[in-house]
Amino acid sequence: MASFANLILVYFPEKSPQAGTKQGFSLIVAIFLTAFLVVLIVSMTLILQMEKQAGMTALSKLRAREAARLALMMALGDLQRHAGPDQRVTARAEITGASNQNRYWTGVWDTSNESAEAHWLVSGDTPDPSANSPSVQLQAEYDHRSDGTYHTPYDVPAVRAPTTSLESNETEIAWWVADEGVKAAIKPVNDVSQELPTLEGKATPPEYYGYSEKTLRSAAFLNDPVFDFKALYDITESSDSILHELEKINSKSQIAPLVEDFALPLKKKVASQFLHAVTLENYFVLSNSKEGGLKKDLSYLKTIHPHTITAADLNTLYADADSLLTPDFARALYVNANPTAGDKDSMMGMQIPRDTVSAVESAEQDFSILPVITEFQVSAGLAADDQTEAGELYLVHKLYIELWNPYTVPFVLGKDDLAAELGYSDLRFEISNLPNYSITNNSSGETTTGSLPDLSYLLSRDTGDQTMRPGMVFYTTLPRDNGGTGDTGTFHLPLGTALAGKNSDEYSGEFTMSGPVDIRVIAINSTGAEKEIYAFELDGYPDFEIEYESGQRATWFNRRKSSKDGQFGMNNESLERIGYAFGFRFKFLDSQNSETMVADLSNWLSLQDPRRRSFSIDLNHWNINAVWTDPDTPPYDFRLSSNDFDPGFFDPGESFKSDDFFYYQTSGTGRKDRVARVFNIATVEPTNPDLLNAIHYPGERPNPIGNPWGEELNAVYDRYFFSTLPAPSGSDQDLGSKPLLNCRLHVLDENLTLSGVDAAEGLILENGFNLNSTSALAWEKVLSGHRIAAEDARMRYEQGSFANPPEWFRVPKKLNNGFFKFPEAAAFNATEREFGPRYEVLLRKEVGDYDNAFRIDSVQLHTDRQHPAFVQSFRELQKDIPIKLGQAIVEELREFYNEEGHPPFSLAEYISSGLLQDAINATPEVNQRSGDFDEIPAYGPSSIDQRALLNAIGSLASVRSDSFEITARADINDPSTGRVLESAMCRATVQRLAEAHTNPEFGRKFQILQFEWLTPKFD
Repeated sequence: MASFANLILVYFPEKSPQAGTKQGFSLIVAIFLTAFLVVLIVSMTLILQMEKQAGMTALSKLRAREAARLALMMALGDLQRHAGPDQRVTARAEITGASNQNRYWTGVWDTSNESAEAHWLVSGDTPDPSANSPSVQLQAEYDHRSDGTYHTPYDVPAVRAPTTSLESNETEIAWWVADEGVKAAIKPVNDVSQELPTLEGKATPPEYYGYSEKTLRSAAFLNDPVFDFKALYDITESSDSILHELEKINSKSQIAPLVEDFALPLKKKVASQFLHAVTLENYFVLSNSKEGGLKKDLSYLKTIHPHTITAADLNTLYADADSLLTPDFARALYVNANPTAGDKDSMMGMQIPRDTVSAVESAEQDFSILPVITEFQVSAGLAADDQTEAGELYLVHKLYIELWNPYTVPFVLGKDDLAAELGYSDLRFEISNLPNYSITNNSSGETTTGSLPDLSYLLSRDTGDQTMRPGMVFYTTLPRDNGGTGDTGTFHLPLGTALAGKNSDEYSGEFTMSGPVDIRVIAINSTGAEKEIYAFELDGYPDFEIEYESGQRATWFNRRKSSKDGQFGMNNESLERIGYAFGFRFKFLDSQNSETMVADLSNWLSLQDPRRRSFSIDLNHWNINAVWTDPDTPPYDFRLSSNDFDPGFFDPGESFKSDDFFYYQTSGTGRKDRVARVFNIATVEPTNPDLLNAIHYPGERPNPIGNPWGEELNAVYDRYFFSTLPAPSGSDQDLGSKPLLNCRLHVLDENLTLSGVDAAEGLILENGFNLNSTSALAWEKVLSGHRIAAEDARMRYEQGSFANPPEWFRVPKKLNNGFFKFPEAAAFNATEREFGPRYEVLLRKEVGDYDNAFRIDSVQLHTDRQHPAFVQSFRELQKDIPIKLGQAIVEELREFYNEEGHPPFSLAEYISSGLLQDAINATPEVNQRSGDFDEIPAYGPSSIDQRALLNAIGSLASVRSDSFEITARADINDPSTGRVLESAMCRATVQRLAEAHTNPEFGRKFQILQFEWLTPKFD
């Protein structure tokens, strides 16, 4: 190639020397011009290359973003298809035991197909959480030590997802759907107690959705407006600035400024939990995960009179195909009883919907408020009146009865003029089929025979009226010891026969049983209407003999009818003499001297309902060792002496013993009665299905709702909810301006009214919790229980001063980690009275040895008949227990999955599996458990059991989620080298709605609530 100089010579030939100067200058100019042209060409080339590269980069970035959007839309479509229908549950891959980088993948299970495999909401053709397939990172790890050990609950591995290739492998996309419902939502919601001004000193409470004063004052105990996050805020401090700031923010990115002043370790601890344990807020559609459809509103029942509604009405309203709802449900939920004792003329009497015991036993459910018979004894003796020549025979008899009010509300007994609309008050006890007798004067050889007549006792006539305070045990005799025939303390019933003789004569009696002794109890109201409430048959008593010895006055057969002297007369003392009186008796298994005493008390509340209305027992086949294993063996003690059923060896000293659990002291000072409140009655607006445990389910175990043996009854948690919407007749209808009593229900439709059972269409559950969560840290916040500031908690004494009604008082200290067995009753009766109370509310901040205060043993129960374990229906847990309990629940969930192959498909399945109770039992600190024994009586009012947990979280619980967060990523690769040229990541928060999708197969619509671009992390 010719040089540049040679080319110049070709075009510019040599000139004469005279022209040299001009020619040299021209050459230089030419060279510079040529160089300029070369530089210009090179520069233009470079600029064009840079512009081309910039264009290519912009195009790659655009392609990456569009691909990321496409990935997000694919994720949303997958979510809509698989999680849109109601009959789905969700859980993270942790539930399967996955512990690798895929543990946070979200799985969806079809509940209509028991054998269906999980669908994982993540990219990839066949994603498998147990496999470590090629993947890209979608969320960074959080490792405090940066050593990959993840040794604390606050350490989390990165989230990775398989990729899908597009455009001949030039574009790779990945996405992952995070389940926000399995996290604890920490953004507080407003509740009624915060909205109301103080009610102290106000004769009339402010108008608030028509709620009663009792409801308004109880609001703080009924609902928890926020899960606890102690590292971030204190919900009991109204001045907590972070708590107030949380109400204003809408994104997790806004959390950082709130913790700016925190120490670095605490700041890291808070930040890491926002990855997989906590979220700001989530929402749940009120749908049924097992049967499909929206839940039905039980609050509508308050618009219908509970005594007029029929089963057909309920079936029409609620489409209740299997008749789970009955009129007894309505009566139990809206009995609206007064929780404190007051004027007897306005106090509630017994509530009895059915006329006979057989009607009760044939019913599936029965809601009645009645006293429970804990011990029953009729004592009798035959005597000849020594003041008559013929020796007229009399039956001397007396009834001894111990009654227990097991409820959290009072009622009045024996008041025969109680207004009929308030219920039944009087009781009549009838004993029939007593033995035939044959009495022989052995001295004269004369004999007389006959049949003992039926006996009848009327409470109002023979004892008078009695206020049965909540949980109270009451003992009386009919007649009283200073009443009856001739004030002898007994009744004398002439037998129409006679047997002459003297005190010194020897007599013998033979008594022949003709069948079972029949006992009936009849309730009577002021109009004379009667209803049979108890029916007992005691068969198998042997025929018996009594030798009336003349050597002891106490066993003389000839007695002085008019004498009140126990040595001579026919009085109460004579019926307490071994060898003279005979009797028939049954009592609860409640001996405190028994090694099984605490177990017996727990069994009464879990195995056999103490409110059973009848039994028929053959004593020849009764076995005390089978009472808790054989449902046909009633758990009563029928022995008449230490080991005998023979009425002739009747030992009155074995009756009504002071070391029995159920006991009422008839003399002395102070509170005389055992107090044990074990069945909760609705006194305020219902918010929780647990109130349905006030119903007696004949032939079934007690307290089924919320307990493992509830089985199909636990479906109430799936099918129904309480909106607590105001009744249409109320004047205060401004929905949306202030929270409902069920404060986590968010009103979507301000025109919503309580005009039917379909309120779920206009409501959404705010900040609920998916119980299939495998985050122990999330469970810790959910299980931290109620934390109630002292200024928000009001309680009412059980008794007022003198004749005044009970006063309200402010709780002296705040409550921490409180769990309520009976939240509706928590505001009432925990303290007896203002001055000199025999029992009062126990708070952890006030009681030094708080945990041991609820433990029991025989000595404690014998000396403390108002023991807090049976009086106080709530307890505060230690601050370190929720995380331990949360870890135990996660382990039980994994065990459930291993056995069933899927998470619980419904709340009913979850509850009936007993996994919450198993987790509690595995955390011995909860109820002072030792081996298989709880020293805080299991199933008692202060026991924190599965029911108590559900009272705290049942109204906000689900087994599926409806709030999700989609993270999508796209990488643009160099086709020749495979190098990533550009990446894009985005995130969207999506929410399932109650609105149906246009395609029925897709269930309900999803809506994108937030969208943002993220900075991708490179591997």
